[in-house]
Amino acid sequence: MDPGNWATDLAGGARFGYTLLAVILLSNLMAVLLQALAVRLGVASGLDLAQACRSHYSKPVNLMLWIACEVAIVACDLAELIGTAIALKLLFGIPLIAGALLTALDAFLLLLLINKGFRLLEALGLTPLARIKAYANAGVDPKVMGMGPVPASKRCLERAGWSDID
Repeated sequence: MDPGNWATDLAGGARFGYTLLAVILLSNLMAVLLQALAVRLGVASGLDLAQACRSHYSKPVNLMLWIACEVAIVACDLAELIGTAIALKLLFGIPLIAGALLTALDAFLLLLLINKGFRLLEALGLTPLARIKAYANAGVDPKVMGMGPVPASKRCLERAGWSDID
């Protein structure tokens, strides 16, 4: 459970009241329970959940579990992709389709570079450079990219119609 999820959960609870906060609390408690059970499985058997399912269930059940996991992974990745495309739209004015394509290209670039070794990826920092190049190719003004988070955030608020907020 990463801090970003906690921040989003708390912000949602603050906005929608205790009803949503109770649902979020229960979902987080369930996540803690599932993580504790996964740790117990790993310590007791030396297997992760996928390996344990493969060894204890039949092929059709394993196939259905695999499909369910792939659908869940795609749903999570789709949320990340859409969120990044919206962020690029708000920060740089890039159209949503172009932002989604840039995000997908960035993910594939990361997968390509990670095969070369993660230390190489860290040392070169090519993914941020590729993003800057892609933004430049998309027609984003370099002055906008160099403005930093504060002016870009103010511009986002103005675009959203909240220009009176300081």
